[in-house]
Amino acid sequence: MKAQKRNGTQNAYQETTSTLKSWKESKNKSQKFTKAIELSPSIVLITNRQGLIEYANPTFVDTSGYEPEEITGKGLWFLTCDITSKDEYQELMQAIAEGRGWKGELMNRSRQGDPYALSIEVAPYQDEYGDVTNFLITGQDVTPFRQTENKLNEAMKEQTVLLSELHHRVKNNLAVISGLMELQAFNEEEKVLKDKLFTGVGRIQTMASMHELLYESESLSEINFKPYIEKIIDCVAGKYPRAKSKIDVKLDVEPIVLSVKQGHPCSLILNEVITNVYKHAYTEQEAGGVLAVQFYQKNGAVYMFISDNGKGLTNEQVASNHNKLGMKLLKTLVRQLGGEFRYEGNSSGTTFYMKFDMIEVDVNKAGY
Repeated sequence: MKAQKRNGTQNAYQETTSTLKSWKESKNKSQKFTKAIELSPSIVLITNRQGLIEYANPTFVDTSGYEPEEITGKGLWFLTCDITSKDEYQELMQAIAEGRGWKGELMNRSRQGDPYALSIEVAPYQDEYGDVTNFLITGQDVTPFRQTENKLNEAMKEQTVLLSELHHRVKNNLAVISGLMELQAFNEEEKVLKDKLFTGVGRIQTMASMHELLYESESLSEINFKPYIEKIIDCVAGKYPRAKSKIDVKLDVEPIVLSVKQGHPCSLILNEVITNVYKHAYTEQEAGGVLAVQFYQKNGAVYMFISDNGKGLTNEQVASNHNKLGMKLLKTLVRQLGGEFRYEGNSSGTTFYMKFDMIEVDVNKAGY
């Protein structure tokens, strides 16, 4: 009997010791968790099932400026203020009512009245029966990020307005210059000089069209060149109505986006070549003309082919054109692109070939 009693006492002692040890371990873990929450740089709030605040860690106290006793028992409306979206607050309260999580950003005011932004996440806590008893709210004060973001947005808006105004003024000034040259051309009796003036007008209008498309586009550093090709052809064709009625335009053009730095010389090249086609490739008596334009990208390079079935150019004519202004202009523009070009002509027509490597648009360095 004594041995059984002694064994029972030992078992009871061991069970008590084990329970006490588990309790101490649990208490130590709880103290560690509590300490971690108190030292956390993140905001931590704990609410009851109804969303009333039961605990706020020191980070939230420092951020809000309110003492713990002023926060305890307050509803989650305490996280909002007059500049908080009502829809966001209703979404938060709906999540609490349904016992589910929520994530979003709320605006608040500190005790001193200063606005600040909180990015928070709400997580429901369930007991052993699966019932929601509390909500754990963690978050960050993202006010510095929002302030920086707002400054950057304002700076970008100002830059966009300034660049748009710059392009708009340049376009208007080019229109004035073009108008004056056109007026001079209409009053000029000498045919050679008249043609030169009208050619100059076409070049200026091409530059103006570039600024117009940039002004209308979402980006001031790059341009989709496909609609620009169509616009240049229409513009040039409009100056030669007799030739326009006899030329069928066939386009095989990819929607390639070029930087302004490459788009500007490329547009002038296109204008120069297309003008030559309408001006020289066909006589007034000819019909059934075909102007074919290919513009595509392959392996990082851009290719442009412009061909016609007009009267063509002999090799001697191509060679003799090298010292003319138009050819000198083409050479200069293609050199700006870092590309290469050539003319090929025969009795069946003329083809212009050009190739250049496309550069990536750097919005920080975009421009001319």
